[in-house]
Amino acid sequence: MQTAEVTPQGEERMSPPASPGSRTGRPLSILMVADVDPVHVIGGGERMLHEHSTRLAARGHRVVVLTRRELSEYPAEEVHRGVRVFRHPVTEGGSLTFMRTVLRECGRAFTRLVAQERFDVVNVHQPLAGAGVAKLAQSRGLPILYTYLSPWGDEYRVRAERQAARASGGGGAARNAWVALNTRAREWMERSVLGRTAEIMVLSEFTSSQLRDIHGIPTSRPQLIPGGVDTERFRPPADRVALRRELGLPEGFLFLTVRNLVPRMGLDALIAAMAEVVRNRPDAHLAIGGSGALREVLEQQVRALGLERNVTFLGFIPEARLPDYYGAADLFVLPTRTLEGFGLVTVEALACGTPALGTPIGGTLEILRPFGTEWLFRGIEAGELAEGMLSRISQVEGEAGLRDRCRQYVLDHYAWEVIIPRVESLMAAMVNAENAGRRA
Repeated sequence: MQTAEVTPQGEERMSPPASPGSRTGRPLSILMVADVDPVHVIGGGERMLHEHSTRLAARGHRVVVLTRRELSEYPAEEVHRGVRVFRHPVTEGGSLTFMRTVLRECGRAFTRLVAQERFDVVNVHQPLAGAGVAKLAQSRGLPILYTYLSPWGDEYRVRAERQAARASGGGGAARNAWVALNTRAREWMERSVLGRTAEIMVLSEFTSSQLRDIHGIPTSRPQLIPGGVDTERFRPPADRVALRRELGLPEGFLFLTVRNLVPRMGLDALIAAMAEVVRNRPDAHLAIGGSGALREVLEQQVRALGLERNVTFLGFIPEARLPDYYGAADLFVLPTRTLEGFGLVTVEALACGTPALGTPIGGTLEILRPFGTEWLFRGIEAGELAEGMLSRISQVEGEAGLRDRCRQYVLDHYAWEVIIPRVESLMAAMVNAENAGRRA
C-alpha cells in the first residue's frame, strides 16, 4: 500500500506503492464495464471509474475497461495509465435505439474479450452496460461486483421532469405517463443486473437505503466503501492570497460552491440566503462554479436581489483548476436538496484545507457529521442556509488550525491510499469465494 509520511517541514512524502495485497496471493485480472469513460473525466461517475481502474492497475493488477465510444475521435482501443480501454460502437438516435445498440454492442465486445483472456472478476459501474454483460458473465462463472453510485430510474425521472417543466410547464398526462414507464423500465433493468451480482459496493449508507427502498435489497448486504480523493492533487495552496488574485476572485469572505446548475442542487436557496448573509456581512461573496440549464434563471435572481457585487458565476471549472478554486475559498457550501449519493466535492474541498458546510442530505450527512455537526445546515431552506453560513464565518476566521484539521480528516478517512486496498480486498474475497465454490 502507498502511504503518506509527513516530513518535519509538514510536507507529505508518498512511499513507493506496495505489491498487490489481495488475498488471492496473485494479481487479479479485472474487467470493468461502464457507461462512462475513464479517460475523459467530466463528472463523478468518470472520476470513480478512473481512480479505481488506474489505482488498481498501479498496485499490480491487470485492469481492462469496456465502455462505449461516445465520440468518433476517441480510439476504439488505448492504454491509459496502465489500464487497457476498449470502446464499443453505439448508434445515436432515439433512446430505445441507443439503448438497444449499447446492449448489443457491449455484449459482443464482452464476448470477444473473455474469449481472448481469463478474468477473475467483472466490475459493473452502470446499469445499461451491466445489462449487456451480466447474463453472459454469470453463464461463464465470473463473479460480478456492482459499484452502485445512484438509482438510474430516479436520475432519469428527475432529469425528464425538469426538461418537461422547461419545455411546457409540465408536459401533460401523456408525457408524465411516458416518464413513469421509462422510470420503471430503468428500475427493472437495474434490478435485473443487481440480481446477478455476487457483491454490491455502495459509497454511503444513504445509497444503501436507496437500494432497499427501490429494489428491496437489505441494507446489510451492500459493502460500504466510500469514494476517495487524490490528496496529492487536492491539497492546500502555498499562498491563498496570491492564488485568489491569480483567479480574479474578490477579497473579503469567500463562499464557494461547485454544482451542476439544476434544481436539485438548491442553488436558488443559496442565492436567497446570500441576501441575508450580505446584510450582516457586506464583504461576503459567493462564487458559483458549474454550468447548466438554470444559469439564466439564477442570474435573474441575483439581479432581482441586488447581489451583482456579491455573487459571481464562474462557469464550468476544468478538473485541473478545481484544487485552486477550493483552496482559494474561505468556506465551501453544498446546498443540495436531494440525491446526494456521496458528496465528492465536499471531500475534495476538505482535502484542500477548506472547511465545508452542507445540507443534511444523503452522503453529505455521513461525511460531515463525524467531522462536526456544526458543519451541517439545519435544513435546506434559504433561512436555514443563511443561519448556518453566518454562524460559521466566525469559526473559520477564529479557529487556529482549522484548515489543517480539514486536511487531516481526509487523509485519515478518504485518501485513495486508504480506500483502494479495501476495494482490492473485496474483489479478492469474491474470487476466493468463487474458487472455493468450484472446488466444493
